[in-house]
Amino acid sequence: MNYLQDVSSHVYQYSYEGVKEHEVELPAIGSASGFGGYIDDKEVFFTFTSFTYPPTIYRYSIADKKVSKFRSSGEV
Repeated sequence: MNYLQDVSSHVYQYSYEGVKEHEVELPAIGSASGFGGYIDDKEVFFTFTSFTYPPTIYRYSIADKKVSKFRSSGEV
């Protein structure tokens, strides 16, 4: 689930039973979008942007509950 609170995205991971398991830790105050995938995916990707970050794609490992930078704007 992804929503804005005080101009910042908050993203939560829920179990299939609807129980909140974890808040996804974002790099800073900003806006996150994406998080699409299939039921058997081990990771999902999302875009994060803010006043101090260029648009950046991050990888979220569902099992490890860890966010890592995948690619940033302007990288090849």
